[in-house]
Amino acid sequence: MRNPITHRVSEWIAKTSFEDLPPEVRRQARRALQDAIACAIGGQRTPIVQSVVRALQKQGLGASGTLLIGNSTRMPEALAAFVNAVAINALDFDDTFEIGSNPLGHPGSTTIGAAMAVGNGWSGRELLCAVALGLELSIRV
Repeated sequence: MRNPITHRVSEWIAKTSFEDLPPEVRRQARRALQDAIACAIGGQRTPIVQSVVRALQKQGLGASGTLLIGNSTRMPEALAAFVNAVAINALDFDDTFEIGSNPLGHPGSTTIGAAMAVGNGWSGRELLCAVALGLELSIRV
């Protein structure tokens, strides 16, 4: 038996295109993507990210796949998503989602880290749409 909520969310994601996004949502997705990339580039130089990359490479997991943000190292997509998220959050300058004065987390590190890992070959519009939908979903869940 399928989960009706999961089915509805999956349909929403599959049917939504960049053109469906309001201009302000597009602008915020672009801002979030730029911020995450900048944070990841800085984070790639931190000891924690370098340790994670070295540990994965020692296990033979860094020879092929997708490029990490701000790094010439390749990893399988799932591991690249993880390393990207660690790099985005490493310096703790990444986004913070708040309701009122209550900080609820850093949705961009995991959402954008994953989108960048699996989005090789996507157009800029496809990537921005994935970022916007991913942030929306992660914040609401």
